Amino acid sequence: MKNTKRAAPSDGDRSVSPHSKWSDPVWTFDNDTPGQRSRNSQIDWRQVRYGDDANLHDDGPYTLLEEFKVFIDISLDGSTGEAAIAVGSLHQVQGAMSVLSEWLASEHIDSVEDIDEEVSWTLVDWMESCYEEQEAVEDRIGRARELTHSAAWRPVNLLIQIFERRAEMRRRGVGFISERPFGPDSTALAIVTEAMGLKRQGRLHPIPDAIALPVLAQAVRMILAPADDVLELQDAVLGVMRGDYRDDHSDYRRSNHRITEAIQSFQFRACSGETAPWRGPVEDLISRTMIDGRVVELTVIQQFRRLILSVLQACVVVLQGLTGMRASELIGLEASSFDESGSPECLKTRLTADGSFEVFELHGRTVKGRRERTYWVVGARPTGSNYEPPTVRAIRVLGRLLAPWRTLGGRTTLLATFRAAKGLPRTKASVGSVYSTTLTQWQREFCFEHVDESTVDASVLGGRPLYAHVRGHRWRATFAVHLYRVDPRLVPALSDHFKHVGQVTTEHGYIGTDPALLDAMDSARVQSVAMMLLQLSSGNAQAAGPAARLVEQYRAELKQQLEDAEGNTPLARAEAFVRVNALQIYNGQHGACLMAIMPMQSRCRQMSGTTGWFNVAPDTSVRTPGVCAGCQCYLVRPEHLPYWRRSVEEHRRVLNAARSDVERGELRVSQNRLSLAEAIVEKLERLEKAGGHSNGDR
Repeated sequence: MKNTKRAAPSDGDRSVSPHSKWSDPVWTFDNDTPGQRSRNSQIDWRQVRYGDDANLHDDGPYTLLEEFKVFIDISLDGSTGEAAIAVGSLHQVQGAMSVLSEWLASEHIDSVEDIDEEVSWTLVDWMESCYEEQEAVEDRIGRARELTHSAAWRPVNLLIQIFERRAEMRRRGVGFISERPFGPDSTALAIVTEAMGLKRQGRLHPIPDAIALPVLAQAVRMILAPADDVLELQDAVLGVMRGDYRDDHSDYRRSNHRITEAIQSFQFRACSGETAPWRGPVEDLISRTMIDGRVVELTVIQQFRRLILSVLQACVVVLQGLTGMRASELIGLEASSFDESGSPECLKTRLTADGSFEVFELHGRTVKGRRERTYWVVGARPTGSNYEPPTVRAIRVLGRLLAPWRTLGGRTTLLATFRAAKGLPRTKASVGSVYSTTLTQWQREFCFEHVDESTVDASVLGGRPLYAHVRGHRWRATFAVHLYRVDPRLVPALSDHFKHVGQVTTEHGYIGTDPALLDAMDSARVQSVAMMLLQLSSGNAQAAGPAARLVEQYRAELKQQLEDAEGNTPLARAEAFVRVNALQIYNGQHGACLMAIMPMQSRCRQMSGTTGWFNVAPDTSVRTPGVCAGCQCYLVRPEHLPYWRRSVEEHRRVLNAARSDVERGELRVSQNRLSLAEAIVEKLERLEKAGGHSNGDR
């Protein structure tokens, strides 16, 4: 239960140190910490962020500012019985406090007393989202520019410290945290190293194979025959509910009796390859042990509700585990309409260029950078086959399973949840939104109920329950490492799939620092660049864009340098050339960047004012396909054709939707992008037909 809001203390101009008063925007303290150069340390409340372009002192809620001030005051005093904060560490404390403040702003929380165990876990998801791909703003947490062990530990530990000073904060008349963040026995070290999977090298660690494999196996099993049974049973239950609603929707007792009869009369079937049904009939009343240790009694309707949630949870496990998609990307998928195959609008298919395979794509929006519309390949099958990849099955099951509840709640997103703790939704308000923390909670509940922990070696579990090792965001690293083990040459494709600007983020953020993996990873990268150089030097490469002209101009010289390199084969000589010259080519969905060869010609670096011989990677803050298309470092090849074809389709759709010439005139940006995309598609299609190279005309 939350505490009643308290008025902030009126400390006026009370001195907090010989140098500062309570109301000052900057608190300065004498620093006698051995080994530190500075003789004083400061807390600048104006540097504690509170949302975009805002700070806690000038723009944030007064209650939160006063709570943080009281916390610092009593922590430096050291009279609470808890370990005091050292004056010399105030800079780090300010950085961590800025992270907490910005997180609370994103959650629309203006007092620490609104933080409980459930809310505290949103801090973990928020940090993972902000720091992923090394896109964090530098002053959010000092020097850290990625989600490192220390960057995550500081705000997590600070949140626990605020809880531990609750008694003194209460006596001082400000809000306090009454429920220990992250659980009764939580520690900052356990949260960061175990729940978040971070170690000193700063990457997200994959879920161990011994845990991931049985979890995925049970999830895939659940979305097959069991899901069919639950869908059929749900249709029967909804038929009863709709009939009772027409007769007398206020008579819930009679309705529940009929629903109970429908559920208990249902006969569950066996899974493929098994003889016995996957579960027995639903009983009158059963006891269920909750994930938190509580034991509750479940009625027939509650057991049916758990069946729906189990299938839902299994689908989420399959999708995050077998695609590596971010939680927020899954949550943003749309399902307001369905095609004739029963697939929601977010799931689309296309044939490969030779027509031999049918490719399944999930269409949505990226959650990083410019939040552009994009897609993720989630499966494929030979043309004419009826094989259904598990990921495709999961999407279709979710589409059907949540369709009635989505309609009831007036929602268009694929995922939805039941807001009430018991029973089935009957009103619009009883269907709720899904958050990143919801996905992790669902997956842990699935593991707790459906995965046999005794099959996993105790040394892998490390004294923790199996479900505690599962976290939605860790599937991303698990997926990356799995694909890398299959073939290191998949790193460029994996970077595209993860919507990373370059391979460096994929390699170091998700694959790791194991020496054997790093060596193989480097070899795969070198081989990829070497093969492209061989194609470009041969005169038969299919390439267009401004850089193609440069390649054509120096093709003979490039060919000679490759031939002069050490090695017994053309590929070996090209690889040696790449290693000696430390060449890197940044390949993406829409094109390749050769700025490592000519950094001074980079248009994105010119636009951001960061041009220099040592800046040999694209500037992601200004880089867009349109910017790249006019850059001297830009090269497009037939492998980039799918992106530009989709771009043509999307911009045509936007322009065709305009109702008048006036509206079309207001869409000049879309018109310009369409013209660019059409020109690139036309050029690449000509190259494909000709089977030769381009002189760089666009």
